[in-house]
Amino acid sequence: MKIMLLVMYFPPEIGSASHLFYEFARGLTDRGHEVTVVTTFPREYNLAKEDPHLPLKYRRGVFLKEKLDGINVIRLRSPAPKYSPTLRGIEHFLVPFLIFFGGLFSKPDIIIVYTPPLPIVFAGWLLSKIRRIPLIITIQDLYPQAVIDLGFLKNPILIKIFKILEKLIYVLSDKVIVYSESNKRYIATKTHESKIAIIPNWHDRTIRVSEKHNEFRKELNIEDKFVIAYAGIMSYSQDLETIVKVAAILNDEKNIVFVLVGDGPQKKTIERKVNSLKLYNVIMLPFQPRRAYSRLLAAADICLVTLDKNKVTYPAVPRKLNDIMAAGRVVVANVPLNGDVPKIIQKAQCGFCVVPKNPEKFAQTILELYHRPDLVNKLSKNAAEFARNNFTIEVCCLKYEKLFTHLNNKTSP
Repeated sequence: MKIMLLVMYFPPEIGSASHLFYEFARGLTDRGHEVTVVTTFPREYNLAKEDPHLPLKYRRGVFLKEKLDGINVIRLRSPAPKYSPTLRGIEHFLVPFLIFFGGLFSKPDIIIVYTPPLPIVFAGWLLSKIRRIPLIITIQDLYPQAVIDLGFLKNPILIKIFKILEKLIYVLSDKVIVYSESNKRYIATKTHESKIAIIPNWHDRTIRVSEKHNEFRKELNIEDKFVIAYAGIMSYSQDLETIVKVAAILNDEKNIVFVLVGDGPQKKTIERKVNSLKLYNVIMLPFQPRRAYSRLLAAADICLVTLDKNKVTYPAVPRKLNDIMAAGRVVVANVPLNGDVPKIIQKAQCGFCVVPKNPEKFAQTILELYHRPDLVNKLSKNAAEFARNNFTIEVCCLKYEKLFTHLNNKTSP
């Protein structure tokens, strides 16, 4: 089948969204489909730090067709402003025109649009009408509700405009894909439930269960420690202050160490608190190259998923949960107990959930696992098995293929 994927970001740009789209396109290609990705040129400021220079082909021109690991890629040049939030917002409305133009150079059987940004759906809708083919939209973040919850969108006029856009894209699509039950419930208030399907995100295909006594532990001199790891954005929605309080409670436990990896607007605040509390059991590191990410997960005994209790839509299920389980590591989640993460952890029997802002209970959970290596081993095996059965790219692509067949049968004369 010929599949067109419309996305704003794609490798060599880094970031979870870019990598997620690449893995999906690669997964479909590996299964014999002809995949065309229509996207923008990569932005030089959004490349990996270890390889920060763009190849010459990306530095010039406004249109490019290339082949990337068997995937057809069509790129259009976007202004891509770096520092201005206003111009970045304008870019989100400009990119759909570019994507639409690029999409005219391919004749697919089905179109898939990833959001956000919301306006890119209109490019997909126009192309689907011209080609008379089905349109699928996949929702990664519940815009605009997610940015409203985070406090980034406060203007009532803009909120109203974006809510109208949000409802309209559900009307224009043939199918809406979400990755969690709570997202489905949310969208079911805006469109008919029969139009919505749940297909989870897949874990990073490079992640496997491996030996924990690896180079990562040796480099940090923590070979014999009980390692608790957090890797990701350090923002106000993550409730990392609770993790610092847990570390303070356990500061006298010499064999327990916290490794906090990432960057973000709250990182300096967290670093200051760690220093002021003289927490010798906390190691803070910057974002690691993707090839080091799997070594980090493998080095951990426990991996953390944390989310502020008031930020339930951002996101419902962090992709790091899938990666942690694929690595066969115990999950301890500091999340709202009425969300999707606790349901997945309970179903998989791979860890524990603690309500946010409760460092004492969190510390007790850590200590219980520390003193019960048999339990850690059991939960780790459960995590890996659940990931194999639910979160591989092969499993997720198969679900999409069934959907493709269903939609094509509906639209065929």
